[in-house]
Amino acid sequence: MGQKEIRIKKLDVKSMVILIFIPFLLTFIIEHFGDFKYHANTNGKNLPVNQIDILTINFHTPFGNTIWRDGSGYTYTDTVFKGGKFHSYNNKLPYYLRGLASDVIYPLVFSLILIVLFFLNKKYKIKLTS
Repeated sequence: MGQKEIRIKKLDVKSMVILIFIPFLLTFIIEHFGDFKYHANTNGKNLPVNQIDILTINFHTPFGNTIWRDGSGYTYTDTVFKGGKFHSYNNKLPYYLRGLASDVIYPLVFSLILIVLFFLNKKYKIKLTS
C-alpha cells in the first residue's frame, strides 16, 4: 500500500482560524452587556457614601453565569457614580474576560457549527432554484 497524502489549502487554514476567532470576538462583545451588582457593608451604621465599602462585586453575564469577586477596596461612590474609579474600562476588563471564560461553551459550539457548514459548503454546492 502506498502512502496517502492529505493536502490542505492555505485559504482553508485561514478560514478555519477566522471561523474560530469570530465567535469568541462576538461573545466578548456580548459580555459587555452584562450587569454588575455591588454588595456594600455598612455594619448598621449611617455612613457617608464615600465611606461605605463594597464587599463583593458580582458580574452577571448575558448567558446566565455569575462572576463573584471581592470588593477590591472600592467604595460605594466608586461603583455608583460615573466618575468613580470602578467605571474605567481597565477595571471592568477582568470581569469581561472571566465572563468569556465561563461562557466559553457558546463560542466553541458556534465555531463548530460554522466549521461544519464551511466544509459541507466546500464538498456540496447548494443551489436554490425557483
